[in-house]
Amino acid sequence: MTQSQDIVQAIQYQNGSVVSKEIVSKPMGTVTLFAFDKGQGLSEHSAPYKAFATGYGG
Repeated sequence: MTQSQDIVQAIQYQNGSVVSKEIVSKPMGTVTLFAFDKGQGLSEHSAPYKAFATGYGG
């Protein structure tokens, strides 16, 4: 079964923060949404899976 989600509504910005929300967790990898406040970002890190990133501005 496939579910669709409105990802814009699935996660909200928080002032001065990076917010993350895992929406899919499978043995082969995960899908995580991120919301970045202005001036925020991810630190360099490693993960056991390949990564894909796309942006949506609001």
